[in-house]
Amino acid sequence: DLRRVQTVLDERDAKLRALVDRVRDYAIFTLNTEGRISSWHAGAALMKGYPAEEAIGMPYAELFSADERAAGRPAHELQIAAATGEYKGEGRRLRKDGSSFEAAVVLTALRGPRGDLLGYLKLTQDITERKRMERERDAMLREAQEAHRQAERASRAKDEFLATVSHELRTPLSAILGWAHVLERGVFDAETVRHGLAAISRNARSQGQLIEDLLLSLIHI
Repeated sequence: DLRRVQTVLDERDAKLRALVDRVRDYAIFTLNTEGRISSWHAGAALMKGYPAEEAIGMPYAELFSADERAAGRPAHELQIAAATGEYKGEGRRLRKDGSSFEAAVVLTALRGPRGDLLGYLKLTQDITERKRMERERDAMLREAQEAHRQAERASRAKDEFLATVSHELRTPLSAILGWAHVLERGVFDAETVRHGLAAISRNARSQGQLIEDLLLSLIHI
């Protein structure tokens, strides 16, 4: 009976290993209670660059950058997983050649029937491309928002410009029309006529200059 149970367990373990070894998009490996790598599957070798014979027995902390090791990040993740059952997070991880990549990680505590800690299961996903696309999307969104703000500022500036031009053009025109209306109403002494004609001439020249300035400004836009 014991041999039969052991055979079933061995077959189940072999099937599980075969299934895990076919996974290429995730680095899957286990740690012992001391934080050393105890198993290392094909996806981990592909992602991290360490062959199994080199990775097994290696301290888990060596997969982190020197700064993260100094900050106690590896021990912190193990503590969280041991205390709560699981740690999830994102961060930068190292490959054997020293290059880094952005990763999403799940560290799960493995416990026996009595709750005693047996080790940890670690899954790491390379999310470098996803993060790059997110940054590009955010940059495009910021550019679109900035373009929208610039369009709003340009629209307000145009409205202010048109309001100013309208006011400046109406001022001399009002004076011209006012004096023309006055002079049409009757006969005045020569001084009043000269004063009115001078005002009309002065405001006509002023309006002509405004129109010329406006045309020049439109040419240079």
